[in-house]
Amino acid sequence: MSNKIKAALFVALYTVGLVLGIGLIQIMLNYLQPTLAEVGATFAVLLFAYAVKMMYDLRLSQLESRDRLREIANK
Repeated sequence: MSNKIKAALFVALYTVGLVLGIGLIQIMLNYLQPTLAEVGATFAVLLFAYAVKMMYDLRLSQLESRDRLREIANK
């Protein structure tokens, strides 16, 4: 499968997932009716989790790039 098709498929699935996730969050908020402090705490936890994931992805890509450069240099 070409990279263009993989990228398009990823974007489509990611968009559908976001729409479903946002809809689910809206339903939960309407049902639970949380206070502003609870919403803020939840947002802070989600933001922290996203930051950790981004740091992990960044470091993983750095290590993979380093390994690939070493492979190229050894050839």
